[in-house]
Amino acid sequence: MMKKQYIILPLVACLLWASVASCGGKGGNKENAVDEKEEAGGDEADDEVVNAYLSQDLATFDLRGQVSDVAYKNYRRETYLHFDRDGRLAYMCESEGGRLKDFEVERNGSGQIERLWSVTDEPWMNIFGYNRQMESPSLYVWTNMMGNNVTYTYSHDSLGRVSNIVYEESVHSDLVDESEIDFSFNNYDEQGNWRDFSYKVYGDDMAVSRSITYYSAARKGDDEEAREEKMVKDFIVDMYDNDRYMEYEFLEEHCTDGMLKFLKESYEYDGEGYAVWLFRSSNVDGNPDAEDRESRVLSVTKKDGWYHYQYNDCGWKGENRMRCFVFRDQVWISNLESVNCETYGEE
Repeated sequence: MMKKQYIILPLVACLLWASVASCGGKGGNKENAVDEKEEAGGDEADDEVVNAYLSQDLATFDLRGQVSDVAYKNYRRETYLHFDRDGRLAYMCESEGGRLKDFEVERNGSGQIERLWSVTDEPWMNIFGYNRQMESPSLYVWTNMMGNNVTYTYSHDSLGRVSNIVYEESVHSDLVDESEIDFSFNNYDEQGNWRDFSYKVYGDDMAVSRSITYYSAARKGDDEEAREEKMVKDFIVDMYDNDRYMEYEFLEEHCTDGMLKFLKESYEYDGEGYAVWLFRSSNVDGNPDAEDRESRVLSVTKKDGWYHYQYNDCGWKGENRMRCFVFRDQVWISNLESVNCETYGEE
């Protein structure tokens, strides 16, 4: 029998995708909105049409309204998603044991999310698995860590919510495991978004909950976004001007697991370490021809979701860009790239 967690974790990942099945893969336009009213039971909503999906990404995660942040809790893990004001998924991370595990996003030619995967996990933890296929609005196929084909067949209630899933695992077309899972959606908020649901796996009671924050004057408004942007910019200046990036403890406190993996793999010396030099220029010595050799940040700007910082590294000028976000009032780094850098021999 397949271990319970091997079903639960990918299963919940599939449920994050459940709206794509329930709305036939639509969700990019308001015309595709599901005009449904709040069902009796749980928190009651006003008798009005449930808000449209404002973007493909929000539809992918079955989120109505102008959502800013979502926190999922299940199986001792917490998963967090942040969307920009246009409803595009800005970042996704998972918290466990005080660490942040970040996810990469793969999109198709139409900009729809096809795959989300953790850069640090085993293959079976890739959130939508390998070779994801939407064979039909009610069928989901992927390949698990043992190379076996796994199929989830969905059934939906009258409001298009997942009510039942049949799990099947096969090797060379021979069925090796099968289970049926029933779901009960319990509570909804004023936007028509579910707050929690429960289900059984192998006789055990399981539950998933999510808390949702919306863009509004009171929550995550322009002032809050400006505060977070200033917080990140100040963080970058402090990190560079005070050589904080040289401290392993600082990196482990502010880098996601994916970023730490990148720095470890880029380390070029014997033993283990982090490639801290990637935060500055690639030059070992200072520029002998430069009049200004004070190492400092010259400017920080935000562009297309990246924070670009121009710097002076002992007389060498350069520019890096970083993916940064604020989570629980702390700045995290999830990516780092060099844009340009002066080197010896350049005129």
